[in-house]
Amino acid sequence: MEQKQANKRKVKPDNKGKVANIDNMQGVEQAAKTKAPSKAKAKAAKKKAKKEAAKAAKKAKRKAKKLARQYKAEALDRKKREARAAKKAAKAAKGPSAWNKLCRGIATAAAAPINLHDRVQDASDKFFIGCGYSLATEYHDMRVRYKGSGGKIVSGLFTLIILVCGVLLTMEHYTIYEYAYNGRVLGYVKSEESVVSLLDVAGDHMSSSNGGARIKFVADNNVTFRRVSAAEKDVDDPDTVINKLTYMTDIEVSAYGIYQDDKLLTVVETKGTANSLVDEVLAHYKQPDKGMRIEQLKFAKPVEVKQLDVMLTSVQSKKQAKEQLLDGGDIKLSHIIKSDETIGNVAKAYDVNVKDMSGKTATQAVDKLKSGDLVNMKKKVNPLEVKIVETGKMSETIPFETENQETTDLYKGESLVAQEGVDGRQIISGTITKINDKTVKRSIKTKEVVAEPVKRIVKVGTNDKPKTASSGSYAVPIKSAYVINSNGRFGTRWGRKHEGLDFSCPTGTPIYAADGGTVIKSGVSGGYGNCVVIKHDNGQETLYGHCSKLNVSVGEKVYKGQVIAAVGNTGRSTGAHLHFEIHVGGQAVDPWNYIF
Repeated sequence: MEQKQANKRKVKPDNKGKVANIDNMQGVEQAAKTKAPSKAKAKAAKKKAKKEAAKAAKKAKRKAKKLARQYKAEALDRKKREARAAKKAAKAAKGPSAWNKLCRGIATAAAAPINLHDRVQDASDKFFIGCGYSLATEYHDMRVRYKGSGGKIVSGLFTLIILVCGVLLTMEHYTIYEYAYNGRVLGYVKSEESVVSLLDVAGDHMSSSNGGARIKFVADNNVTFRRVSAAEKDVDDPDTVINKLTYMTDIEVSAYGIYQDDKLLTVVETKGTANSLVDEVLAHYKQPDKGMRIEQLKFAKPVEVKQLDVMLTSVQSKKQAKEQLLDGGDIKLSHIIKSDETIGNVAKAYDVNVKDMSGKTATQAVDKLKSGDLVNMKKKVNPLEVKIVETGKMSETIPFETENQETTDLYKGESLVAQEGVDGRQIISGTITKINDKTVKRSIKTKEVVAEPVKRIVKVGTNDKPKTASSGSYAVPIKSAYVINSNGRFGTRWGRKHEGLDFSCPTGTPIYAADGGTVIKSGVSGGYGNCVVIKHDNGQETLYGHCSKLNVSVGEKVYKGQVIAAVGNTGRSTGAHLHFEIHVGGQAVDPWNYIF
């Protein structure tokens, strides 16, 4: 028994081995089967992708055709619009017919009385509806009540009432609203509500696009309405209304002015900008002079920021306002007169003189301006005054003095600087009070001169000017230091003739007339550069060449010793000098023999 059971137990592992072998064979077969379908699947995917690509290409082609049709339709529509516009323009150029003029006249005439009843329009509509119902009921009752001749009279009366109502309803249909800003007509709309509902949107848009300026449109205040005929008038859509309100420049805004001692200095868009500018101006003066320290820094007079209503064009940018507060200058302001204001009130509010005020046009008298009119103002403003008190030790300039000394070496009206002035320097200690950059008070404790200033000495002529007649003799044309070297003498030089005398001296040295006479040339003359030629009474001529400056004109009479030009280096020249010639009988002669 035990042996049989043992044999049975031995058989079991063999069975398990068989099962394992079978499983392995099945796995191989399954892998083979899986591999075969994967190739088919790849082929199917490729086919599907190709099909989808063809489908996408077909779809793109349909879309292109659709776009082409749309473009074609838009082009056709545009041509139709252009044709309608051309037809309308031709009609406008031709002018309205007599019938249209009559209809327009009736509609325009009716617009005014209708405008008076505009505020009770809803009540009027209800009234006409009620009237219509009542008339219909009454008409039926009267037809029953008066079956004879009286019925005809009632029918006629009823017909007349119907006609009147029809005319009123027609006028209602053919009138629109004109909307305006401060009296300036902007456009036309079907109803007031179509503008009123957009006022806040337009105000916010205008404010944000103008640096935060607070702009508000108010119906029946700065935005008004009037009923008019609809004939040949285009009605604005909401976008057009917003654009027209947004892109105006004569907008009145609520801005902020910076005042000192109740005097308006500048206008900016917001209170924050105004306060920031006040702080920046004060900070501009925080840097003391070298060696000094600031004891006190404050505004010399009270500074305030106040709200005011001005035209948008009166509001300055932050950069402009800062320059105005630091340097002063002119500002231009505009204001729309309110119902409770006078010219005097406006002048006082803006601190301007009435004579500096004007209307919108030059022909408008200021004293004739009334509520709703625009007034322009111009005023000169001073910088914002800041008081700075500094204490310490600093170096400062001692300005030189100028001393005039009379001399007989010069003619009356002539002067010559004999000595240039030089500033001195000194070290001081103490307290200095300034308003902006100007010192208004000094309390000096010690003073030490480091360098004394040097006076500027000016020689002033006292001699009477001689007559312009020639004396017959020639003076040296240069009175200050000069050099005449061998190359500057009259005669042959470098293989060519040198027909004058060269005085070497610095550019700007005064050149004097060698004798009295008449100027016959003053200007550029070839190699001479800037040149003066004087003809003397004896027929002789003197020439002054290479000048840097000419002081006389052709035809002018000059006297002996008069400054006629300044030494230069113009024309054919190798350095600053005066080329001086004397011509006798039309020929150049050696000047040395005439002046020395």
